[in-house]
Amino acid sequence: RLPKGKFVTVPRAGHTVQGDNPKDLVVELRRFLAGDN
Repeated sequence: RLPKGKFVTVPRAGHTVQGDNPKDLVVELRRFLAGDN
């Protein structure tokens, strides 16, 4: 377990998220890097 962890589901993406839905992955990565998690 990660005390400050967050589970995020990227729609229309399976095991290879970066290939299945790169646009929504980037949105979530930017939120994470901005500290909005």
